[in-house]
Amino acid sequence: MRLPEGRAVVASRSGTERRSAPCDITRPPLLLVDNCFASHAFAALAAARHASAIDAFLSLPACEELRLTRPGVLKVLLGGRELSPPALSLHLTPDLDEHVWLLGDWIERLVIPQTQMRIEWTANLPPPGGHS
Repeated sequence: MRLPEGRAVVASRSGTERRSAPCDITRPPLLLVDNCFASHAFAALAAARHASAIDAFLSLPACEELRLTRPGVLKVLLGGRELSPPALSLHLTPDLDEHVWLLGDWIERLVIPQTQMRIEWTANLPPPGGHS
C-alpha cells in the first residue's frame, strides 16, 4: 500500500496475478487488515484519539467508509453474557460491529458479537491510574 498525498494505492498479489486500485482519502484513514487483531486494536486507539466530532474514517485497504459510535450507550450481549457499554464501536459492515473497551491509553477488550469473538488484553495492562 502506498499513500501519496490525498490518495491510497492498494496493491495485491495472488500467485502470478497482480492488482492495484487507487482510492481517494476523503476521511482520516485507519489500517484494518482482516483477521489481524493487532491492527484492529491499533485502529481503535487511533480512532479514540481523534476529535470526538469525527464519526467516520476510511478503512484501508478496503477503501470503504467506516462509521464510528462513541461512547457506546448500550450494553453488548455475547454468549449469554451482558458486557458494559464500550468506549467506542466500529461498524465494520452494516451487519458487523466491533466494540472496544479502553483502559486509559490501552485496549482492554475487543468484541465482535456476530462472530462470538472476544479478545482480552488484561494480563499485561498497567494498573488503573498509570504507574505501578
